[in-house]
Amino acid sequence: MSAWWNDVETQHGAKGATRNGMFAALGFAGILGITAVYLGVTGTLPRQNLDPLGRIIAMTFVGLEIAACLLAAWRFRMGKGWLAGGIVLLIFVIEIGFKLFSGFFGIAWYLLYFAIFMGLANGVRGAWALRDIGEEPADLSDTFA
Repeated sequence: MSAWWNDVETQHGAKGATRNGMFAALGFAGILGITAVYLGVTGTLPRQNLDPLGRIIAMTFVGLEIAACLLAAWRFRMGKGWLAGGIVLLIFVIEIGFKLFSGFFGIAWYLLYFAIFMGLANGVRGAWALRDIGEEPADLSDTFA
């Protein structure tokens, strides 16, 4: 299979997919961290004029999104996380939808968004597949015991 869409039929492929999901969740958390720093330094977001209450609400939601991303990354690292990853994937799609409709253009950003989307989707697929596959034996001889 390709690097963008992992084969989750095997233990190795499903683990690789959840690893991609972990890195994608950390990448999304990094983008949100940059947004939080920008919001904290300037007091506003691009193309938005926030009053103090709006700034507090925006910082709260960005903080919650970062926490959800870090939780999903940790769950993907554990080989689980289809629910947390699905929630983060939904948050990511909503954020990208708002950015597309607000006119934030740039091919580099679209490539980054595509990579994060595919990583999160692979992570959810891999975590779901690992539910059915189960754990691999610690020793190969346990398979034939």
